Amino acid sequence: MITATVALVLLALAMVTPFLAPMLWAAVLSILMLPMYRIWAKRWSPTFGAALATIVASLLVCLPLLLIASLAIRQVSPALRSIEGTGGWETVEMIDKSLQPALQKVGMHDFHLRGWWEENGAELTQNLRAPVTKFAKSIGNSLFMAVVLILSMFFMLRDGNQLREPFLRYCGLEREWGERILTTIEKTTHSVFRGSVLVAVIQGTMMGVMFALLGVPNSILLGVVAVLMCMIPILGAPVLYVPVGLLFLVQGNLVSAGIVLGVGVLFISQVDNVLKSFLIGNQHPLVIFISVLGGVAVMGSVGLILGPVSMAVLAELYQHIDQKLNPPATQIEEEVTEATPTQDPRPNTKDSSS
Repeated sequence: MITATVALVLLALAMVTPFLAPMLWAAVLSILMLPMYRIWAKRWSPTFGAALATIVASLLVCLPLLLIASLAIRQVSPALRSIEGTGGWETVEMIDKSLQPALQKVGMHDFHLRGWWEENGAELTQNLRAPVTKFAKSIGNSLFMAVVLILSMFFMLRDGNQLREPFLRYCGLEREWGERILTTIEKTTHSVFRGSVLVAVIQGTMMGVMFALLGVPNSILLGVVAVLMCMIPILGAPVLYVPVGLLFLVQGNLVSAGIVLGVGVLFISQVDNVLKSFLIGNQHPLVIFISVLGGVAVMGSVGLILGPVSMAVLAELYQHIDQKLNPPATQIEEEVTEATPTQDPRPNTKDSSS
């Protein structure tokens, strides 16, 4: 009997594993849409509320991604053609000219950036095209996984409440702590989404608009890259706006360089410093950094959210264990009081009569 049970469990895990990523994203989106679902389910029905919440989440996620992807693709193609052709040599020669004094000092007398680019440009372009081709081939699989995500989200919203009691019963914790873990998961998911994803979108949008106003080529593509960079703690926006500002300096455009670096330092980076700490909470930056990168390494893109959530749950479990091993003084006094037998306050009538 035990062997058959273990075999069935392993078989079930093997069947679920290929769909683990979309199911995890479905769980994250379900938690994010839970407040709206509760309102709609109470007003109409759980089925209608789950369907409406799933449709709204799909539109909120898919439409911006499709719009950004189409705009980015429009800018990637001309950029690749420019790399393959002879466009942009003036900038390359200007950079090469500015680098020559430093190269001469280290003994690199024969190195020229244009010559190096002419020799390796075709290979670099081919390396850039390879991921794009691979991505195009994976579109079919991505669409299938999107269907799995949408269906999983619908059923998680509609029937997820039925799993609450079994979790509280079999999680191995007191009911109070089980409820506390579920609350921590929900609150942390919302706070990490607001603090990481939304803040990154705000920073990337500000950077893309700034680049577009200054006439930087491929500003939309740079804005998309900025959003991705801003999701990674410690790296963030300076990884992008500092090189662009230095490039303006090399070109001699001091006004544009000052605008990029000034707006980047005074406004874009401050959005991250102010909003992220306010929205995520008082977690140490190192903890956020390790949980995000570790979550991405273990779980993929969904680790951006579930990494910090896992650390928050771990912190709650640590508090539970610490409270068990070192109970507060008030709890000890209450336990001692309950264990002490109560004495009858009435006088002993036999002794008094004698």
